[in-house]
Amino acid sequence: MSIASDVEIGSGLSSSAALECAVLGAITSAAGVRIDRIEQARLAQRAENDYVGAPTGLLDQLAALFGSRRRRC
Repeated sequence: MSIASDVEIGSGLSSSAALECAVLGAITSAAGVRIDRIEQARLAQRAENDYVGAPTGLLDQLAALFGSRRRRC
């Protein structure tokens, strides 16, 4: 897997959370494993906390997994 981006580090766009969720989705899909979105968010958060060292909450991952162009608050 190769990933390239022009988004600057620390730009506040939650791109790391979106990327984590996308990669996790690709891996689980390829492996034929089904994980609900809440658990996916927790796994993505753990990756960001433990691997990247960023002390994040779940909000960005949940937005990436549950967000939709058609949903409005």
